[in-house]
Amino acid sequence: MLDTDLIPRTEGVFGSLAAEDFGSVKAQMSFICARILTKRKVMGVWHDVITRSGQWISSADTRTGYSAGNRAVGQTLLNYEAGQWLGKVAYNKAGRITGLLIMPPTETANVPF
Repeated sequence: MLDTDLIPRTEGVFGSLAAEDFGSVKAQMSFICARILTKRKVMGVWHDVITRSGQWISSADTRTGYSAGNRAVGQTLLNYEAGQWLGKVAYNKAGRITGLLIMPPTETANVPF
């Protein structure tokens, strides 16, 4: 069964990125994830999305499920001034973030989770 706090946690990850608070996101990551998904990489993608779609407004239609690898995944629609993106966060059994994706909502095929 999925932990019910994954919905607000998933929305909180993207709210933290919007507030330029990468530190709070990093604090939730597994050690390996934090080594790979550096502030430069994550915030670079976040700023690229803002450049394309304007400021982040909100998260919507947030849900949780399991990936093919049996990882818990939170997924939310990210609403920006001029478009929408899909945000996904993968969690391990201990509740630590093990993956983070921001992608166009139409390009969900062949993603790792």
